[in-house]
Amino acid sequence: MRSLMAFFQVLACCLSMTACSQRDHPVPPTGSYRTESLPLTTGGSSNPVRVAFVTPAFFRVVREHPLVGRAFGAEEHQSGSREGVIILSHGLWQQRFDSAPEMIGRSVELGGRAHTIVGVMPKGFDTPAGSEAWVPEAGPDR
Repeated sequence: MRSLMAFFQVLACCLSMTACSQRDHPVPPTGSYRTESLPLTTGGSSNPVRVAFVTPAFFRVVREHPLVGRAFGAEEHQSGSREGVIILSHGLWQQRFDSAPEMIGRSVELGGRAHTIVGVMPKGFDTPAGSEAWVPEAGPDR
């Protein structure tokens, strides 16, 4: 039910923002996303996870913030950053990292690229449905 409510919040935001000009908002003002399954490698073990690539407004639109750590900064949505950042789902944090708070700031490999863990979402948050991790959408030349 929570995922369905978040979907409608994103949809409502998208519909209300249609009058905004791209010139005024170089990054889409809506909480949009795309998903992909990528291998997450930690400690020599690699398993696929469902990753949501999210726009800067995504967490604000769905009205949710990390339980542990932080959300993404604006600079992390720009192309060309050396190392990526990642926010884990509560379930993935429990299963792969034994709910260890010291995992914040540690590096994991996602899709062959290093990512620093910056946050963990609250239990039950999986928007879009089934998401296990979130990374910032970096723009057209990502």
